[in-house]
Amino acid sequence: RRNLWLIGSWMLVGYMWIIAASVPRGDFRLLMVAPWYTDHFRLAALVVFPAVLLAGIGLGGAAEGIFVRIMHAIPREKHAKVAPAMMGVSMVLVLAVAGLSSRTPAMHDATLQVADRYKVTPTSDILNQDEMNVINEIPKIVPKGDTIVNNPWDGSAYIYALADRHLTSYHFEFQTSPKYAAILNDLKDARTNPEVCREVNEYKAHWYVHLENQGNFGPTQQKNYDGMVAAIDTDVLTPVYSSGPMTLYRISACDN
Repeated sequence: RRNLWLIGSWMLVGYMWIIAASVPRGDFRLLMVAPWYTDHFRLAALVVFPAVLLAGIGLGGAAEGIFVRIMHAIPREKHAKVAPAMMGVSMVLVLAVAGLSSRTPAMHDATLQVADRYKVTPTSDILNQDEMNVINEIPKIVPKGDTIVNNPWDGSAYIYALADRHLTSYHFEFQTSPKYAAILNDLKDARTNPEVCREVNEYKAHWYVHLENQGNFGPTQQKNYDGMVAAIDTDVLTPVYSSGPMTLYRISACDN
């Protein structure tokens, strides 16, 4: 009974996984799992922790039962010699099982698959070499106090961690502040819409980075960033650094 909290923990993580895997995006889902765990694969990995503890308790109970039966079958005068040896054998078996289970073909293949997705190559889904080239140049170009306008679904959210620069959107589940509304919606009209340049200058959002969403992440969210993409072919933006199709722009229409 003193371990009921473990069962409760396992059930709670399972409940959160069901919410993340099946409930449409919205306030209820955000309240239940928050931005990070809206990715149900992360919750699936969390289920392992209480499950391992429960399995350990079960294994301990089974080992104890076997130990007691063996001790009952052995004369009492030999208990002092047999007990330590049995404990040692039990520990070796547990360590062997743990080591073998972490080297199963399925675990090995899954590890390689995840590692491959996060490699920086010319064709990477997560962050490719051209994108990394742009990110590596950003600290040399963008002043530390400035903000970069971005679409977090295209990999640019990594700029905050890798280049230490502020963004309008730090994560793909991030709700972009309404204070950037004119920039996000009407950037292409910066020369005729004074509200765009007011926001650019007030919040030091002088930069726009355009990367590519190779994995088609968040397809239903992309329309929220169409206004910025439309500005690429106008005289509102000036390319500052490019690597392949990936480009860091200066919102030059708002320069004083």
